[in-house]
Amino acid sequence: MAVLENGLKWQTLTMSSEDSQFLETRKYQRNEICGIFRVPPHMIADLERATFSNIEHQDLAFVRHSLVPWLVKIDVSVATSVGILHIQ
Repeated sequence: MAVLENGLKWQTLTMSSEDSQFLETRKYQRNEICGIFRVPPHMIADLERATFSNIEHQDLAFVRHSLVPWLVKIDVSVATSVGILHIQ
């Protein structure tokens, strides 16, 4: 038997099924947004399935598949506007 002081009342810490479903929907939305912008989930602090090794690989994949294409486009645009075009 628990004794509570100063008129405190015991309340259980439970979550309704609607609240639980809402949280699952939010997780799904976060993952969808990451997919749209090609950002790994750990970069928005979603560390639910993260380990050190897969975060490292996700960082490399992010650079290779998301940043490099944009950097190449910027490089070509700047080189074209300056008049120097180099293609690798």
